[in-house]
Amino acid sequence: MARGADGQMVTLPVARNVHLDGILVSSEIFDGNMPLAGMESAQNAAKLIANELDYVGVLCVEFFLLKDAQGALSDASELRVNEIAPRPHNSGHWSIEGSSVSQFELQVRTLCGLPLAPPVQRCASVMLNVLGDLWFDEAGQSREPDWASALAMPGVHLHLYGKNGARKGRKMGHITVTAESAEAVTAMAEEVASLLGLSYSPSLRASERRLTNHWHPMSSLATPLSVAQAADLITAGELVAFPTETVYGLGADATIDSAVVKIFAAKGRPADHPLIVHVADLASAQHFAADIPDFAHKLMAAFWPGPLTVIVPRKSGVAAASAGGQDSIGLRCPSHPMALGLLRECAARGVKGISAPSANKFGKVSPTTAAHVIQEFGGSIPVLDGGACEVGIESTLIDCTRGAPVLLRPGTLTRIQLEATMGRQLLSNDEHLTQTLRRLEAQNALKSTLKPPS
Repeated sequence: MARGADGQMVTLPVARNVHLDGILVSSEIFDGNMPLAGMESAQNAAKLIANELDYVGVLCVEFFLLKDAQGALSDASELRVNEIAPRPHNSGHWSIEGSSVSQFELQVRTLCGLPLAPPVQRCASVMLNVLGDLWFDEAGQSREPDWASALAMPGVHLHLYGKNGARKGRKMGHITVTAESAEAVTAMAEEVASLLGLSYSPSLRASERRLTNHWHPMSSLATPLSVAQAADLITAGELVAFPTETVYGLGADATIDSAVVKIFAAKGRPADHPLIVHVADLASAQHFAADIPDFAHKLMAAFWPGPLTVIVPRKSGVAAASAGGQDSIGLRCPSHPMALGLLRECAARGVKGISAPSANKFGKVSPTTAAHVIQEFGGSIPVLDGGACEVGIESTLIDCTRGAPVLLRPGTLTRIQLEATMGRQLLSNDEHLTQTLRRLEAQNALKSTLKPPS
């Protein structure tokens, strides 16, 4: 769990730990890995300990869950504290891949006084500790473990800690295995353990697992988020993919540069490629715009909410990262009900707009379903599932910063519609360039004519 200086607390899903000779060998994090009452009791007890200590940071509390009178683990089982670790803990390393927010990010947030985003479990996970024993064969001769074969399996993530000198019993790293169900992840973890010579067997048989519905497999539900929960994540500086009528967008608070940087990182997109800022209405757009030309006003009034993006002069000091450092900003108000709902929920929390390019890796095809986004990012990005996008192609993009409207990207809106709305010609890039060159030539000719004789 994590606690901020303001007393705000969030908890990661409870992991079931297995030890061998006093050393943690595996952690299992999936639905039904322990009785629900035990999970809730553990989270509540950890919060109580953190409050009593007035603790700030990530705190790991490990418990023993005692068997009940019938010799089984059940809702009647009692907890006993085994260990308190005032730091990110080995048993929480799975959160790097398996949670929307890792224990390490939570540690940074608590120490920097930033809001704590509630962790959302993205998939079933098993963490396997990698001990120095792997670097020695049965005869005691040193060797390099067969990482390549393990990493060839889907959902296998290797983390080596860069320690010098492997020795038996020393923690050298860990492997996190992720999959969409408890059955799939435990089977994969067993295969990885067998390949590398690690110790692992599932703690519970499938028939013993008691489903608690505290998370949702990626294949059965794109996101466990409501619109309100998605707005909480955006407000906390996290990424959320959401549907629009055109394509799914990968969104972050447009005014938090550190959040916008995550979009570029997730997509692999150059930081000087501007992002479109999605807003709830014209009033929100004015927060970002230094000026909105009359013809741009007409376009926004006619086609917002809808598949139209206008580029206008950017207000100084606002959304610099979203604009790719440029003096202009692209603005759009989508018509998809879920997108509008998210924008309005965010606006109620003080978020003026959401920067959101298409939710795909840079250069890849834009996604039109939640499943496309999940497949593209492996379930690491929370997704609001609004069904298939109605339009299916990006919005019409018009530059309104050049004194005349210039079409940069066509969409579903026709030239006839746009020109009729503005009452003026819509230029292409080439047409605008030609007009500009002719104007410069005319100005130069006029200067030459008016130049006094020498």
